[in-house]
Amino acid sequence: MLQFISIVLGVSAIAGYWFYHRIQRKKKIREKLAASWGEPQMKDHNWAQVRQYHDLVKSQIDTAPLDDKTWEDLNFPELFKRVDSTQSYIGQQMLFHLLRTPLYDDKKLQEREALLDIFADNPDFRLDLQMELRNLTDYSIWRLPKLLFSELPTIPLYYYLFLAIPFLAVSTIGLGFFDPAFFIALGLIPAVNLLIQYIIGNNIARYTAALSGLRPFLKTAEAIGALDKKHGNPLGKKGKQIRNQTKQLAKLKKRVSAYLHESNPDNIGSLVWDYINILCLMKINMFTLSINIIKQKKELITSLYATIGQLDAFIAAASFRHSLCRYCHPTLDNTNAGISYHQAYHPLLENPVPNSMTIKQKGILVTGSNMSGKTTFLKTMGVNQVLAQTFNFCCADEATLPFCNVISSMRREDQLTEGKSFYMGEVERVKELIDSSSSSKKPTLFLLDEIFRGTNTIERIAASMQVLKWLNSDKDFVLASTHDLELVTLLEDEYEFYHFAEEVREESLFFDYKIKPGHSSTRNAIKLLELSDYPPTVVEGAMKMSEVLENQGVINYRINSTEEDGEYDQL
Repeated sequence: MLQFISIVLGVSAIAGYWFYHRIQRKKKIREKLAASWGEPQMKDHNWAQVRQYHDLVKSQIDTAPLDDKTWEDLNFPELFKRVDSTQSYIGQQMLFHLLRTPLYDDKKLQEREALLDIFADNPDFRLDLQMELRNLTDYSIWRLPKLLFSELPTIPLYYYLFLAIPFLAVSTIGLGFFDPAFFIALGLIPAVNLLIQYIIGNNIARYTAALSGLRPFLKTAEAIGALDKKHGNPLGKKGKQIRNQTKQLAKLKKRVSAYLHESNPDNIGSLVWDYINILCLMKINMFTLSINIIKQKKELITSLYATIGQLDAFIAAASFRHSLCRYCHPTLDNTNAGISYHQAYHPLLENPVPNSMTIKQKGILVTGSNMSGKTTFLKTMGVNQVLAQTFNFCCADEATLPFCNVISSMRREDQLTEGKSFYMGEVERVKELIDSSSSSKKPTLFLLDEIFRGTNTIERIAASMQVLKWLNSDKDFVLASTHDLELVTLLEDEYEFYHFAEEVREESLFFDYKIKPGHSSTRNAIKLLELSDYPPTVVEGAMKMSEVLENQGVINYRINSTEEDGEYDQL
């Protein structure tokens, strides 16, 4: 008796220690989450996995998503890393999708803003949600989109014959107690099943692997619905929707049970389950039983998937918003009256210099010397437009914006594998902008940084002039930068001009990064050679040749009276 009591006390002590350690671990994780609110996480990202959901559903949306080149031009990979404090793979995929698909509906944006406010104002609820969302980090979760958003296979009729195998295995075990010869079959059945698993299981492996992610997903969704109810239903209709959907999917949750877990060869329990899976063909049978339910409930499951992912993404967006030095809720409308920012800045800069800008019927052409802030200003306008139409806030004191697409031409490089030159890449990209303007019924904000920089001066100016005139339509907005001051004269009727400038202070350049009206009157390319310790003869020679070229008017043009015929005179 004393020995039995000792065993019970020992087991109880071990169990108590295990529970205590688990509680303490959860407490530390929760404290870490609370401390990280508003702080950048800067995770590593598997972009192929992160963008998987977006790539599967982007063709189904009725708005123009942000294309890959604009995404790269505006440094959204870096911004995504800055925003991403999601706790689940689903949330990470959804955050990527949200940033790639700006909204054109003010009501939906207001709803998103309300959710961000809920998460900002209710830390206990937010932390409870984040603790649950942490359960969705198994690799099987990455595989869910291909199961839920791709076309599901048709189940061959002979698959249903395999449903008899578990009953056969159980019967064999039972009969073995009457005739031990039946136990021999317990060795033969797995051998046959291994062959079946090899032939059929490999064909459906990507589905069974994804099915193993459905159970934690549905379990977490159910827990989130319960949390919302516990906290007084702060999610409103979304919370009720989650509870209703998980209730309707309860049968599927039971089907995709622990039999579909991914085994660990170092775990004895996993090895036992592997034997049972092979003995009863559990993975194949669960696939057969589950796939038809998924087909029937697909719309319900995909809606729940999006909702859970959005909650995680909105928490991350609220945390990012909290980290900003200041932000505003923009006034968005469909009147196409113009784009107006007061003291806008780029959220990735540690010490940003804010600038104001209004774009109306005329386009904006920004000039200025190297490193003065032209490109950053263009990116600031683009990033804030996307943030405004994604989360209903932007980095500015005030903003009045139209709903519009955003497309850019900034980063260009030689594409050696495709045999394309720098300039050919520019030509193709600018053509995409022209096509977008022609095909889109919605307004578009075009961002062009030093257009056609990859070709000679004369043809660059001529081509740039015509493209910029063409893009500056009544419904679209153009914000472009250039070093070619000749465009100021050529486009004075269609564009307004702004510039960035610098000062030389004690043999160094000083930039204030403030945009100013009018075109630039300074250049610093040769000065930068001097500051970089180029040989004096190179610097002096370049300076003299620059003066000669400017005095001879080598690249200065003016439009003559026959502009309508496309004729130009050289001065």
